[in-house]
Amino acid sequence: MKAKIGLIAGRGEYPRLVLEGAKARGVTLAVAAFQGETEARVAARGQPTEWLRVGQLGKLISFFTKAEVRGDFCWPDHASEAF
Repeated sequence: MKAKIGLIAGRGEYPRLVLEGAKARGVTLAVAAFQGETEARVAARGQPTEWLRVGQLGKLISFFTKAEVRGDFCWPDHASEAF
């Protein structure tokens, strides 16, 4: 089974670009969205999505654990390598 990828989605263009790249490759993402930061249309594309407030690290870890997110980190300049 392929590991599910988790996206910590803040504001700006990067979360949308990562989601588009994942969709083009048939990869689903668990999206951690932040109230007041993440665009609703970005968060709606997560499978699943969890809304958080900044600083809720424990809730973020619990969400990714429950969503079976595994693997390494990737930074914005290496996003294409994640898929």
